[in-house]
Amino acid sequence: MTSKQDYYRQKQQEWDSKGGKFAYWKPKPGENVIRILPPFNPESPLNYPEFDPDNLTTHFFREYEYVFKCGAAGRKIIPRTQFGLSDDPFEAYRASLEKRAHAGDKAAAGMLRNNTPQKAVGMWIIDRNNEEAGPQFWETTLNNMKAIVSICADPWFGDIDRPVPDKNGRGARDLKVIYTPKEKAKNGFAKYEFIADPQTSKLHNDDDKMLEWLSTDLWQKYPNVCGPSDVGYIQAVIDDKVDEYFASKRDEQHGEPEPPTDGSRWWVFLMGQAVQLPVWELQERIDKGEKLQIMPLDQSSSWADASEYGFDRTREPEAPQPPPSPSTPPVPQSAPSLPTPKVPSTPPVAPQPPSIPGANTPPQHPIPSDLDALNRTVQAISSPPPTVPAAEMEKLLA
Repeated sequence: MTSKQDYYRQKQQEWDSKGGKFAYWKPKPGENVIRILPPFNPESPLNYPEFDPDNLTTHFFREYEYVFKCGAAGRKIIPRTQFGLSDDPFEAYRASLEKRAHAGDKAAAGMLRNNTPQKAVGMWIIDRNNEEAGPQFWETTLNNMKAIVSICADPWFGDIDRPVPDKNGRGARDLKVIYTPKEKAKNGFAKYEFIADPQTSKLHNDDDKMLEWLSTDLWQKYPNVCGPSDVGYIQAVIDDKVDEYFASKRDEQHGEPEPPTDGSRWWVFLMGQAVQLPVWELQERIDKGEKLQIMPLDQSSSWADASEYGFDRTREPEAPQPPPSPSTPPVPQSAPSLPTPKVPSTPPVAPQPPSIPGANTPPQHPIPSDLDALNRTVQAISSPPPTVPAAEMEKLLA
């Protein structure tokens, strides 16, 4: 039986094989260098297509509207009406807010400000500091796009999105993006500066790599990258039933989490910053017991605990194993018996020099021959010396 983790890996391979994988690009604080990709040219991908102001396929960008904090849930949506679709519940919701606001409902007036569509612009770029990632999608504001277009409108720079310079040696330039986050900005608002490279350059020195980046119509491959939000999702945002919406989607997929728009990666909040992780790596971290805040790549819903998106442990973390007990050392085999060495015979006694009578000879005591003689000897030795009579002593001393 296929495990849940294997299932995720299989789905990732499936989505990747279907071309569902792409990344959203966000500038890092400080200097960034990007290259805007040109429009797709089906006749010759390496050649710049002829521009037609009425044909969006000849533009390197797409313009659309989004609502950043829609409904009671306060989630981002992309309204459907702007794409010619008539099934957008957002229109009726906004009309009801306007009616209530005009009637003096202050709460409705406040919500109306949050539910006013804003302009956004999307384009495909190559991050010069991360070319391995390939084409990435960048969604930016209309004010930033004005600054970029002012560079494109300068004939000295030419079409900066060209893959190679034109016959006059113009166009084909990298773009430096200097980003100051609002936390470091003096006025409390994020700041962008755009500087076109004074030198022209090819999109890539390797023509095969350049062809790899330009041989696919990315707008057609990823139609929802800046396309309309799902009808059910918009209604769930308005009704503040986003959790129920995702739960129903998970039920439709037999209990598996609803994949993001690109089908393989999620935004994950790690080490104080948002990073993108594939589904299988996200699941591995959850299985290890990590508590993660995640968000779909299309940002159709806000940060939430991974469990709210249907990610749960597929296995309990393994308990640390005790160190293995040392095995009994093998009994050494007995060494082969050695022949018993022969005990050397007692060495011969060295000849003694001839003895000199009386030299170094201790005084000899007679050894009694029998027991009576022995007793007499002991008595003689132990008896006190004989006493001398006093008269005899005086004669001796006289």
